[in-house]
Amino acid sequence: MPPNAYFECGTCDKAFPAGLRARDKHCRSTGHSPPNLECDTCHRWFWSERARQQHMDALDHRVFSCSVCSETWPSQDACTEHEHDDHLYCADCDRYFQSDNNLRMHLNSRVHRGLTVLCPFCSRLFSTATGLTHHLETASCPKAPQLNRDELFRIVRSKDPGGIISKNLLEWTSSYEYEVDSGSWNGRGYECFICGRVFGRLSSLEQHLNSPIHQQELYHCPNTSCCMNFKTLAGIINHLESESCRFIKFERVQRSVNNFVSSNRLLSF
Repeated sequence: MPPNAYFECGTCDKAFPAGLRARDKHCRSTGHSPPNLECDTCHRWFWSERARQQHMDALDHRVFSCSVCSETWPSQDACTEHEHDDHLYCADCDRYFQSDNNLRMHLNSRVHRGLTVLCPFCSRLFSTATGLTHHLETASCPKAPQLNRDELFRIVRSKDPGGIISKNLLEWTSSYEYEVDSGSWNGRGYECFICGRVFGRLSSLEQHLNSPIHQQELYHCPNTSCCMNFKTLAGIINHLESESCRFIKFERVQRSVNNFVSSNRLLSF
């Protein structure tokens, strides 16, 4: 017997060239039922469950049910996208999130992406471009100890003549370097003369003062409708990865940073 060409009624065998809605309307009005062994997504029905399963596996015709609500989808990708967009839910981890941004950060984290970003100097792997940039910016790479916040900014400026992300700081030469002594003791601890924060050790105060916290902002978001500025390259890369201002996709940030670090190309997004 040739396969059925249209949706059919399982009770009276009537065929419906107009499609599924016409067949279902017929069944509701007559009390009839669809064929018992009908494909989950198309008009085909079968004489055995094994044949039905083989058909759905071969043509990817299985229905995928949302883990949260009763909606069904024709593909796993469509179902997963629905769970993310409508429910802020990660089925793999069985976790709900309070915002779209929190969910995106989770999906782009090491938990889901693994370690895929390679340091071009020491070959250490990172889960995101932010991790790689922080590694270089803090002079933590054993194969490139000369790289730090200042040197990376010089490199960015040389590859970003249009100022896509780097600020046009004509008088900038380098970050401020602070020296501290016992004179910063206020009776309770060593106090930062800029923000008033108190530290238990002099070395902690020195580390605080020479961190990017009190340094000049070097970068700006390339989205002209976003007014955010950043003191570190890792900061702006993390901002772009979050997709919070809808300027660029996470995957494209990874590619752009890899090209920027490992080639002589001008910066582009």
